[in-house]
Amino acid sequence: MTLDPPLTSAQIAAQEVKIRQENYIQRFLVAFDDLGAALLDIQNDQTISSQAEIDAHKRLWYSGLAGILSDGLDLIQQSHGQRAQVGDIVRAEAVIATDTEALGKGE
Repeated sequence: MTLDPPLTSAQIAAQEVKIRQENYIQRFLVAFDDLGAALLDIQNDQTISSQAEIDAHKRLWYSGLAGILSDGLDLIQQSHGQRAQVGDIVRAEAVIATDTEALGKGE
């Protein structure tokens, strides 16, 4: 299991921009990932990719499996789990902003 180094501020900023520009297919794949996470009883609106990265770093009893998943995803996209964490945060912030405005608290 290889733990990725932390993303730099520039990498996080670039990922935030990319997440805000997700197209329909990308959003659908994230929703499918969220469904899988719900079935695995992972925290609401958190992707499996993000949780696998977190668990690998926490070195929980099952972190070996999480590390294997995280390493496998890193073969597809470098630092995939960390990029998924940024995506989870950006999407959550967008929901908070929308809901806050709808409730009239954004005034």
